[in-house]
Amino acid sequence: MKIIFEYPPNIAKIREFFDIKDKGVVFAYGDILYVPNGGEIEKHLLIHEETHEKQMRGWDPKVWWDKYLTDKGFRLSQEVEACRNQFKYIKSRYKDKDLLSRVLAEMAENLSGRVYGYMVSFKKAKRLIKGWMF
Repeated sequence: MKIIFEYPPNIAKIREFFDIKDKGVVFAYGDILYVPNGGEIEKHLLIHEETHEKQMRGWDPKVWWDKYLTDKGFRLSQEVEACRNQFKYIKSRYKDKDLLSRVLAEMAENLSGRVYGYMVSFKKAKRLIKGWMF
C-alpha cells in the first residue's frame, strides 16, 4: 500500500457526510493510503486500512467510496470487517486482558460514534468487533 501525506481526491465528498477534524484520520483509496496529517502509521491501523484496500479490489475507488458514504449498511459491513482484522492483530500481539478490553472499548466507541456516523450502539459495536454477530 502506497502512503501519501495529503487528503484523498474525494475529500470534499467525504466532508459532506463527516466532520473531519481528527488528527489521526487516514483514508484508503484503492491501493493508496492517504495520511493528511503525516506521521507514522501503527501496524494495527495499517491492518485496518489494508482491509479496505482489499475490499476495494475490483471496484473503482470512487464508486466504493460513494456507496460507503451513502449506504450505512455497506459502511457498517466494511468497517466491521476492518475492525475485526485490526482487533485480531492486536489480540495476537498482546495478552493483557485489561489492555485488550480498553482497546476493544475504544474501537467500539469509534464504530458506534461520530467517526463512522453513529451506525450502531456501543454494545453492538463491541459484539460485532469480537465477531459474535453481524
